[in-house]
Amino acid sequence: MITLSSDIELTPALIKKIVDTHKTMELPRLEKLHRYYETKNDILRRQMADSTKPNNKIANAYASLITHTLVGYFVGEPITYTADDE
Repeated sequence: MITLSSDIELTPALIKKIVDTHKTMELPRLEKLHRYYETKNDILRRQMADSTKPNNKIANAYASLITHTLVGYFVGEPITYTADDE
């Protein structure tokens, strides 16, 4: 995350620097997180050096589960309880 103080002037050169920094530092991390969200984990691309060994692979959808849980928590309707008997 990039933050600028209010006294810094936003120039085209500064914007280019910010975009370049995002492309080189932040974008690869976000792409990896997106792959994990889609259950295309890095384990699926693993190659064993010895082809006689088993190459069992299991990818899980924990990233999407965590994302959906947090979105539901922050954006969803709050849980309410009602009862007929006081």
